[in-house]
Amino acid sequence: MISLDIFPTTEFRVPEPQRDVNGLSKLFAAAVVSRQFRDVLLREPEAALKNGYLGQTFPLTEQEKGLIK
Repeated sequence: MISLDIFPTTEFRVPEPQRDVNGLSKLFAAAVVSRQFRDVLLREPEAALKNGYLGQTFPLTEQEKGLIK
């Protein structure tokens, strides 16, 4: 007979969503290859983050966004 008692009692956790750790790398790469994007990023960082580059937005944490702004 199989019993569930053989498994240790543990708390069930919902896994946290995976965060794209390359968000800042993508942001900086866009700034390096595009003078226009870089100028917007320097003048209006909120707009640059909101609009992204070539239709791609940057997956950044709130802390990372705050640092850029």
